[in-house]
Amino acid sequence: SPNHPGILHNMGNIYARLKQNDKAIKYFEQAIQANSKHPDTYKRLAAIYQGMGKTQKAQELIATAKSLK
Repeated sequence: SPNHPGILHNMGNIYARLKQNDKAIKYFEQAIQANSKHPDTYKRLAAIYQGMGKTQKAQELIATAKSLK
């Protein structure tokens, strides 16, 4: 299924590697909506926001990821 959280996470990774942050963010956010209990997705999304200089958003995502472990 194209809405499977693992597929969405992998699509986010692909776009992140291609430096297409807007698309990567979209896929990581969709992955979180499909499965909000996967800390690695939050971490990958946080890394993108950190790279964009959105430190506060990145820190919030990291805190969420840590709370899921």
